[in-house]
Amino acid sequence: MKKIHFAIVSCLLAVALLVTACSMPQAAVEQPIVNEAPAQPAAVLPEKTEIPAAPTDSPVSVPAAATEISIVHNSLPGSPVYQKQLPGECNTGFNYQPVGYQVRPPCDVWHTALLERAVSADMGTFYHYLDILSAQTGTDGDWYYASLDLFDAGMPADGVTLTYFFELDLNQDGRGDILLAVENLDLRGTAWTVDGVRAWRDLNGDVGGATAIGPDSQGGDGYETLIFDQGLGDDPDLAWARRDPDRYQRIEFAFKPALLVGNGSFMWWGGAMRGDFDPAAFDLVDANTEKTLYEIDTTCGWIFGHEKAYNARKCFVAPDPTPKPKEDVCVKPPPPSSDPCYIWFPEKCQWECFN
Repeated sequence: MKKIHFAIVSCLLAVALLVTACSMPQAAVEQPIVNEAPAQPAAVLPEKTEIPAAPTDSPVSVPAAATEISIVHNSLPGSPVYQKQLPGECNTGFNYQPVGYQVRPPCDVWHTALLERAVSADMGTFYHYLDILSAQTGTDGDWYYASLDLFDAGMPADGVTLTYFFELDLNQDGRGDILLAVENLDLRGTAWTVDGVRAWRDLNGDVGGATAIGPDSQGGDGYETLIFDQGLGDDPDLAWARRDPDRYQRIEFAFKPALLVGNGSFMWWGGAMRGDFDPAAFDLVDANTEKTLYEIDTTCGWIFGHEKAYNARKCFVAPDPTPKPKEDVCVKPPPPSSDPCYIWFPEKCQWECFN
């Protein structure tokens, strides 16, 4: 009986010890650290990108979005005043006939850049709005003026560019220094405007290439510096153009003295041209050939102010013929008498008697 009781007690003691052990805190056991990769978001596939085709020409520069520019004008030209006019200009319109017509000297002289070619290359079409009949310049003190009188007013029916222009030679060496032009002037544009009006300067003095005026293959870069572009520039009022309100066939320019950079005397000549107008191609006889350059009319040069130096652009003016001395008219009178000694001498316009 005592053995059974001891066994029971021992069992109960073992259970108690087990319960106590289970309730005691466990010893910390270092576990290996596992670096788990963070969860990755689902992959997002980019949208399909179109690959541009390989360029077939030189790259084109895409300008930034255009912003509207407000141009404020402070001064406007008045009524033109003219003091100098060309002494003469050939009038193609008065003698043009498609059959057998030719451009020829003295109206057209290639080696002095004088071009009388207001016709198509095949001579089949005459452009009346290119044929310059006269040109003139002047000043009222505040503005300088220049004008071209045309055979008639008009615009190209085929929509090509129409340009009227003047070249100003400040030192009168035969090379233009300033180019003033208006492009596609409205047929009824009788109010002064800067639309289409531009002015360039030749700062490196190479207009005309190696030989001023004469054609050569060593042309420069012409009028390379744009100084006025339809109101854009140092002075928004520097240059203007219009058609004369009383005669649409007269193209008029007005410009401030500042364009002449301090010069009051200069040589000038004008022109009218159909097609692409490239300031870098001047003189035009350097950039073109005699058999291909048509649809253009230019004038010879004339002086405003005083002449600094003679050059071949100057208009030729035939000198007045030297008047012959007035000859006395000799009327042969009757002999002084019937005496046969009298002999008539016409060179002396007299009778003389020889006995």
